[in-house]
Amino acid sequence: MRLRIPSVLLGLTLFVSFLLTPLTASAQSMAIINASSLPRLDRDGQMTRKRALTLNPEGINALDCLKDQRIRLTLQMTGFEPHGRVEAWASLSGAQCGVASSRKGNAAMCWRLFDEAIPLQSITDVDVRVRRILSGIGKPPQSLEPARDEDVTVCSGLDRTTVSLVLLYFRPQEDTASMMTSVDVQVDTLGNPPPIDLRALPGDGRVRLDWTETDKNATQIHVYCTPIEGSGSQCASEKLQPGSTLDLATEASLRCASLVGMGTAVNVSNTPDGKELENGKTYLFAAASVDPFGNLGPLSQPTCETPRPGAVLPGDESSVEGGCAASPTAPASGASAMMIAIAGVLVRRRRRTARQA
Repeated sequence: MRLRIPSVLLGLTLFVSFLLTPLTASAQSMAIINASSLPRLDRDGQMTRKRALTLNPEGINALDCLKDQRIRLTLQMTGFEPHGRVEAWASLSGAQCGVASSRKGNAAMCWRLFDEAIPLQSITDVDVRVRRILSGIGKPPQSLEPARDEDVTVCSGLDRTTVSLVLLYFRPQEDTASMMTSVDVQVDTLGNPPPIDLRALPGDGRVRLDWTETDKNATQIHVYCTPIEGSGSQCASEKLQPGSTLDLATEASLRCASLVGMGTAVNVSNTPDGKELENGKTYLFAAASVDPFGNLGPLSQPTCETPRPGAVLPGDESSVEGGCAASPTAPASGASAMMIAIAGVLVRRRRRTARQA
């Protein structure tokens, strides 16, 4: 009996020791389980609809930054210890943020995304501000300060690059991550160069614009217009300065036509408020390109023209987008021009016959 009691005590001691021993690294795991969707939130934390982009990895553009959106990372963890911690960092693709030297000192390559404590839970949401993602690109991470809510300077001028969003887990009192998980996003806030050689032809209550494309990746061309007051006025407007990029409110209030997809010409029949262009009134026109990320580029050099009664334009006016008549047009060939002329004669004859009846 005297030999069995110590054996029982030894067994109980080993069992209690096993219960109190932290889970080993082999039992630890962490993953961003919504990496394929990455929901977006507005600045108030409400879910917002994402742009329909066919980008892989997902893309961030200037408008996402200006709207101060968040990207939600849903983190799933196992094997974490009660006094461990989770931190969110970013780096240009490939940097190892789990090593302390990548996060501190002159050789730092990573910048902090989330200042608040991230809850240690089996599943938790980490909402990262787009402006914080952009704030460290091209800057020494060790000198970074958190991007303020009103700071929009980080929202422009970034050409396409890939950023890794990295979540790190640290065991208590350790400075090297024992677990990490990441997801890549593309960033582009620069926008395409503007169309060049913008030209205008007068029509009857409309104007035909054509241009030379400068970027074959353009997904849309937006055309803006504003009336020019006074005879002999120069073809210039403070509202549409060449080389400037329109803000959201101005862009919506001055857009008079849009061309989706490839094309280098459009017929404009309406002002931005939906009214028809007036014959005898001179309008200033400018154009800007939209890239695959949805960035609006700078404005082209302007051109001015005056619609005239009876003026004929090549091509036919067709679709209306956003309250603005807009149709891609192309110079008609000899055969096409003949067919158009014959069709016009037939239509006029039918109208006369209908009136006589």
